[in-house]
Amino acid sequence: MHIIHEYYNSRIRGSGDDNFILTNGIGGYASLSEQNSSKFQGVYFAEGFECYKAIENLVISGKSKALINRFTSAVKHKDDCAEYFFMPRNHNAFIYELSRKKEITLVLDCRKQLDFDDKGRRYNVGLRDGILYISYAKAKSGKKEYSIYIAMIPDSFDYRKTGKWEERNYSYDERRKGVSNGWVYNALKINASRIVFGFGTTEEKARENALAVKGMKTDSEYPSAELKFILDSKVSTAYLCAQQSLYKLITNAANEEGIFAGFYWFNHFWTRDELVSAGALISLKDFELAKKILMRNLKYIGDDGRLANRIPPTKTGNADSVGWLFKRFYDFLAVLDRKGIVKKYFSEREIRLVKAGAEKAVRSIIQNHSDSGILIKSSLQETWMDTRQAGRDGYRLEIQALQLAIYRFLAMISVMTNDFTSLKYAEHKEAELKKKTREVFWNGHYLADGSDDSTIRPNVFLVHYIYPELLSKKEWIRCFDNVLPRLFTGFGLSSIDMHNPRFQPHHTGENDESYQNGDSWYWVNNLAAICLYRTAKFRYAKYIQKLLWGSTNDILWQGIPGAASEISSAKRHEAFGALCQAWSNSTYIEMIRELF
Repeated sequence: MHIIHEYYNSRIRGSGDDNFILTNGIGGYASLSEQNSSKFQGVYFAEGFECYKAIENLVISGKSKALINRFTSAVKHKDDCAEYFFMPRNHNAFIYELSRKKEITLVLDCRKQLDFDDKGRRYNVGLRDGILYISYAKAKSGKKEYSIYIAMIPDSFDYRKTGKWEERNYSYDERRKGVSNGWVYNALKINASRIVFGFGTTEEKARENALAVKGMKTDSEYPSAELKFILDSKVSTAYLCAQQSLYKLITNAANEEGIFAGFYWFNHFWTRDELVSAGALISLKDFELAKKILMRNLKYIGDDGRLANRIPPTKTGNADSVGWLFKRFYDFLAVLDRKGIVKKYFSEREIRLVKAGAEKAVRSIIQNHSDSGILIKSSLQETWMDTRQAGRDGYRLEIQALQLAIYRFLAMISVMTNDFTSLKYAEHKEAELKKKTREVFWNGHYLADGSDDSTIRPNVFLVHYIYPELLSKKEWIRCFDNVLPRLFTGFGLSSIDMHNPRFQPHHTGENDESYQNGDSWYWVNNLAAICLYRTAKFRYAKYIQKLLWGSTNDILWQGIPGAASEISSAKRHEAFGALCQAWSNSTYIEMIRELF
């Protein structure tokens, strides 16, 4: 597919995947291809944290020739007309336009996002008071489970019902070794050039949403973004794309505003992902939103000193989100302090609340997650490498770095509050853990991944990013020199030493064998480029350039053109996992601001 990224008078062109993503800021999204490759594509809406699929696709004759990413809208050029796609903010609605009237086939796949049971599904279509209504009911054992309603306002009511069930096979899901087929409902054909859709779990909600956006245009203004003067137009465009894709993930759900981890299926507030991603907000000086996210997470620190893995929570524990929380508080307050504007954003009461949160985290983590009072332990699936196949329990490298970051922050805020007893304690604990971490993990050549696990993993770069004081510059160079040949794939970093017997060169899909045993993570690649640049930018120039281009090409052309993907196979540069991932977008922003 011919891809064009357009921002005002700036355009870059290339070839890429036929896909786009639009969001409405309240949990809904639209992602459509000429032939959808995933069951997670389509048009979705959300109420609270419950996400529903409504539309499978809108089909017209002719072959797509070009896709234009206009950031808040998308355009497809076909043989004899153009298609315009737009998702209004803060409404469960969608607008579809054509450059001329044409027969449109409406294909539906109403269901809860993760409900793949094809039994007990029923549709009804009817016209009333100038609105075409579609109702959907899902039943189990003869009892209705839930309903979905669609209200359509077309510019022509020249339609006929088709009412046919059709089987679909999804190539991307097949490559991921997941459920790759399903039944969709060919509902009707309509001759029109514009259709406004409203969605809801009641007919009234659907009607209200459609009427609220009835007069909106699809050619909305371009979004505001920070522009950087970068000679390479591809990098500057990818930087714009990453900003807009990150903001597409900023969502109001259940009366909370935050960053969803990724589309399609990470559509919740995953605390680790959100707090890593907050670094870009601080970098872009979006201080109000950054503060809102940090203060919201602060109030969720549990009695064990940790944060839940997700809001709403999951059963899986989380060892590192609380460290990322105070790493980001440190970054945020350091920026505000340099600008002399701490008091503009934080009251004395709020500063005391943040300090109390750090003290609670330190006290409770040592009490609940340390045998010695020094090193911090975690259980299986509690680090960012959260699959069983990663096998990462016990004392893990980046968990110590994050605990060091908490101590460092506690020292900073103790100075700000003139609490010198707390300062002395924080400095003592930081020095104690730093010494012990060096003794246990630093072997003189590289940092081992665990206290009893000498595996080489790219977590060494996370440690440098989180707490660079752990090693001297000379030691970091020695570490990077030793690990890069065993991790570097040509465009990114393998998640495990490529000589390790557990290494998987190709993405293995939903069984997770390769997820943290080979797959290359774009967020880690971006942070690695930052670390190499800060340590010895000329020595590592070739690595930095290739990491930059690996992420840039992914954003521009792969997966969802204009969005950063979650992962790639180690041996083949490609887009896998969630195709619009928050921390991949956010760390790309940080990388560009560091390198340029």
